[in-house]
Amino acid sequence: MATFLVLWGVTAFTSVSMIVEFLVALIGLGVSIDYSLIVIVRWREERAHGNAGEAAVVRAMETAGRAVVFSGTTVAIGLLAMIVLPLPFLRSIGCAGMLIPLISVIVAVTLLPILLAKVGDRLDWPHVRSDDNASRVWTSWACFVVRRRWIAATVAAAVLGALVLSAANLQPGAANVDTLAKQGDAHAGLVALERSGIGAGALQPIEPLSPVSAGPATVAAALRDVPGVHGAVAPAGTQWRRGGVAALDAFPVTDGSTSDGRDTITNVRAAAHATRAGVRVGGAGADADSSRRSTGASRR
Repeated sequence: MATFLVLWGVTAFTSVSMIVEFLVALIGLGVSIDYSLIVIVRWREERAHGNAGEAAVVRAMETAGRAVVFSGTTVAIGLLAMIVLPLPFLRSIGCAGMLIPLISVIVAVTLLPILLAKVGDRLDWPHVRSDDNASRVWTSWACFVVRRRWIAATVAAAVLGALVLSAANLQPGAANVDTLAKQGDAHAGLVALERSGIGAGALQPIEPLSPVSAGPATVAAALRDVPGVHGAVAPAGTQWRRGGVAALDAFPVTDGSTSDGRDTITNVRAAAHATRAGVRVGGAGADADSSRRSTGASRR
């Protein structure tokens, strides 16, 4: 609930994707329980070793509390890196991902110790202790890693290297249409588009906006001559025109998430701006391309 309250404040400065609500409810709850259990298990161990009351809480915070702070801070920094990605909803996830562990840590090192000190004696039930009977599976695993430390380190480094290599080749943007189902109506429709020569780009048309006074039909005619555009239309219906602005559709041949598709969007944007003043270019592909360009410019 505290994370929701902070995110509400964040919405005063920037837009936040609705998917963040589910992240906070699911991941936030899991992280909070995880950090709390680390402290509580350590607190119970101290009670089993003879410490009681506030002394057990202090010892637990000196050890497990420090680990929780370090872990939460590391996770927050890692998730915060998502704000550099050129997609608005991923930036929202990065913002929420930073707040979830930070607030969980704050609660784990402030409210939780108070609860343990005040009502912990009544909550510490059942009184079952297993300190002297460690798990055989985890004990064996720990011994193997210690004995074969170089093997373990090499395998871990190889896995991390493969993940880094995969991340370096990511192309953030609209999902490629090739990720549609491999069978069924969706796949049949995609195959029909490809065989007809229309191209998969028709699934995500480019959506220019033109002032009605600028002549939307003229803008559409100019866009039809852009390389990579299969066709463009400027419907005359009232549902396509509001407040002196007309909506157009330009259908690219290739999907907007590919390099050719991004080139087509760039050419459409240039042609639209050159045709009439006040023409703007939108759509899912154009939005992702603009975000990618703005991110690249900020990095430079």
